[in-house]
Amino acid sequence: MNAGKRPAGITIHPNGLLLYVANKTDGTISGYAIDATTGALTPLTPTTLPTGTAPSSVTIDPLGQALYATDRGSSSIYQFAINSTTGVLTPMTSPTVTAGLHPTALATGY
Repeated sequence: MNAGKRPAGITIHPNGLLLYVANKTDGTISGYAIDATTGALTPLTPTTLPTGTAPSSVTIDPLGQALYATDRGSSSIYQFAINSTTGVLTPMTSPTVTAGLHPTALATGY
């Protein structure tokens, strides 16, 4: 199963059942459901979401409600709401926040 081009960052939802990948070359985020029994991945629909030009890192807030992705190409942080039932990402009302030059990593605490 292929992610987007040049996967650069990965994060797992606090519930342990969702995985997201930042794809640096094609400017997308890929989402997958994780089978709780086998660990097998199933692509979420839509398979990828555009984020800009070069996302390099993704993280999820401790409550599992939002995903954030750095974009080195646009010096932005993209913000997505996570659907609690399907895991599908939706851009927030303010989809980007300006960051410093070429942000590369994000972290959240649990």
